Amino acid sequence: MNQDDTQTLALMPHFDRQVLLEDVVIGQCKRHLVMGDSEEISLQQNYFDLGLTSLQLVEIKEHLEETFACVINTSEIFEKPTVEQLVEHLDTLLTQKASRTA
Repeated sequence: MNQDDTQTLALMPHFDRQVLLEDVVIGQCKRHLVMGDSEEISLQQNYFDLGLTSLQLVEIKEHLEETFACVINTSEIFEKPTVEQLVEHLDTLLTQKASRTA
């Protein structure tokens, strides 16, 4: 995702941006858990309760950084241990990044 894409994402309505971020984060979790598209992941369930390992979380973090051209502090992944909390954090990061570059 380049600078313009990040700007576009940040300008999306909050709900639409949340849905897009959720889809990406959930997709990564499912990929690492070898889950099918039709299988559900709770937005409020802890990563470790889902079955993810620390290494998988770091890999997910790296994918998100690459996808959204941002830097996610590794400690944030563990301090925000649910998809819902991570999506909120990503939303804040991307919105702040876009406002700094506007």
